[in-house]
Amino acid sequence: MDINKFSERLSHCMQEHHLNGNDLAALSGVTAATISRYLNGLRTPTVDNVVLLADALDVSVDYLLGRHNVPDDKMLVSLYSIASSDDKRVLWTLLERYGGNHGTTKRQ
Repeated sequence: MDINKFSERLSHCMQEHHLNGNDLAALSGVTAATISRYLNGLRTPTVDNVVLLADALDVSVDYLLGRHNVPDDKMLVSLYSIASSDDKRVLWTLLERYGGNHGTTKRQ
């Protein structure tokens, strides 16, 4: 894990939501002191805390960890769920074309 990337993403998300460490602590259950250590790159987060923080900030764990650059994959899932059947076929065609067919995309 790139702790600097995590710290940057955590800070950015907090700014986007207008939260300070105490606010995020109240929302997530992670102590303000621990959040401060994460922001300063002094501590590597536990898996449980990453999940708590991602949920509180309404972003994916992958985004918070710097594994991808889409902050709100929940929004994408929500939009997909209301797409027409034809639009879903178009989306899957694009995903298969650009994501490759590595067994990671399955039509549902």
